[in-house]
Amino acid sequence: MQDVELQYLCCPLCHGQLLLDENLVKCQRCGQSYPVMTNMVDFYAGGDEDRVRDANIAYYDQIAEDYESSIAAKEIFNPFSQQRIEEAIAYLSSNGRNELLIDIGCGAGNIMTVAQSYFGRVIGFDISVQILRLAQEKGLLAHRADIIKLPVCSETVDAISAFSVLHHLEQPDLIFQEAYRVLRTGGYFYADNDPNLWPKRAIRNNRLYRLLRNVYHCIFEKKEEKLKSVDREIRELAEYHHFHSDGFQPEEVKKTLEGIGFREVQVIPHGNTRSLKNNNFFTCSWNLQLYMLFQILISMNMNYQRIAPMMLIIARK
Repeated sequence: MQDVELQYLCCPLCHGQLLLDENLVKCQRCGQSYPVMTNMVDFYAGGDEDRVRDANIAYYDQIAEDYESSIAAKEIFNPFSQQRIEEAIAYLSSNGRNELLIDIGCGAGNIMTVAQSYFGRVIGFDISVQILRLAQEKGLLAHRADIIKLPVCSETVDAISAFSVLHHLEQPDLIFQEAYRVLRTGGYFYADNDPNLWPKRAIRNNRLYRLLRNVYHCIFEKKEEKLKSVDREIRELAEYHHFHSDGFQPEEVKKTLEGIGFREVQVIPHGNTRSLKNNNFFTCSWNLQLYMLFQILISMNMNYQRIAPMMLIIARK
């Protein structure tokens, strides 16, 4: 734990100043103490019952060991996603200050690794201790925290990334509010790889779609040995908006962000495209091209914005 890092951090309960005291970080305002575990501070102090949050802790602690080699992670680490991530991070750093980026729901540190080339300091936060160990093994600064109660001082952050995170929360607007609090004026919020509501809603009741979806999940679980030992209810709660809703309506997300106070809000549907500079059906990964072709056949809708299964957000304070 470094003193220079403490200048950006605060008590997640009262936002008071922190003081490093041997193996503890202590709030000078409310007196709450947080243990330091090998350069990782555990800022998670529990709180109200939250079944979705608790499911995420259980799920990612259990699969952490095999996370980076899992089928789900391959979607994140493939060249299409990586090129788009680098493009987005470069945009954030070149269009604003680039002193500090925080990565919420940082996982094993994929975004942080990219961001180190563009920002002076990068700090990650996640709720799963075991997944944070993977980030630490790469030499990355990461702490345990509830990402809707960030231990970050108000108006100190130049950019926030949240890759494949929003769908893990029952109420993702709480992340938007917390991001707005910690960002400096002119700072950026970037989220990506979350489900666009429109394509799923268009075909969710189609019998062929439901059959193929069930077949896919059976194959997926067979290949993922670790998932067999994870309670299905826990996994579906952790991936909340993939199983308990149709995803996010881009127009509503834009309206929510603007209502909080963000400006220059862009909510962009895509199909795991390599680059937002050329975002269309032909620049997407082949597996999602197949998905979108199925969409067209079932719904007879060729509007790319309505059949692209993912969405990206960039918004400025």
